[in-house]
Amino acid sequence: MDIFEKIQTSLIESDEVTFMARIESALERGFEPLEVLNKGLIVGMTKVSKICEKKMIFIPEMLKISEIFTKGYNRLLTLIKTNEDLAVGKVVVACNKDDLHDFGKNIFILALKLKGFHVIDLGIDTDEQDVIDTCIREDADFICLSMTLPWKRKGIFGRMSKIQASGLCERLVVGGAGVDEDFEKQFHILLFENNPYIAADKMYNILIESKGNKTNG
Repeated sequence: MDIFEKIQTSLIESDEVTFMARIESALERGFEPLEVLNKGLIVGMTKVSKICEKKMIFIPEMLKISEIFTKGYNRLLTLIKTNEDLAVGKVVVACNKDDLHDFGKNIFILALKLKGFHVIDLGIDTDEQDVIDTCIREDADFICLSMTLPWKRKGIFGRMSKIQASGLCERLVVGGAGVDEDFEKQFHILLFENNPYIAADKMYNILIESKGNKTNG
C-alpha cells in the first residue's frame, strides 16, 4: 500500500490523527501538495461517496469524514499557489439548501482559483435567494451549485424555479453526485459537470470566448 492509499484508508476509517500524519509524511517525502490532494484526499472522498451511495455509512459518519477531509484540505491549501489574483472572472459558489457536505465544493473552489477565478463562497445549506442576490450584486459571471447527496436530489429540483425566474440559468453550473445530465436538459442550465477540474476548464474557455466575442462585436 503506497502513501496515497494509506491516506485514503485513514480517511475512510475516520482516523483523523493518522490521516493528518500521513499527509505530513507524503509532504516530507517530497510529493507536491496538489498531488497529495488529488491522489490521496480526492480519491479517498470518491471512495467514501460510493460507499455513501450504497447506504453503507450514515449521516453522522459522513459528517465526521467531511470534517476530517476539510482539515487535511486546509493544510494542503496553505501550500498550493493559486492564480486567483489574475481575476479572469467572478464566480458565486454554494451548496444546495439542506446539503451540509462541502468537500466537493471545496475542491471545485480550488480548481477555479487555479484557473484564475475570483470565488465568492456562500458555504453550505444555502438559500437560493441568497445565491441570486449575491450573483446580481457582485455581477458574477457564473453561479455554481454543488449537490453532493443523491437523496437530496428532489430538493434542488424544487428550488430551481426561483433561479429560472431570475433569468440566471444561463450562468448556472451544477455538479455533484445528486444530479446528472437530465438536470442540464430539464432546466437549460449553462453546464453540468462532475469533474471539478474539467468544469473549471470549460468555464474558463466559455468566459474567454465570450469576452473575445464582445471585443470583436
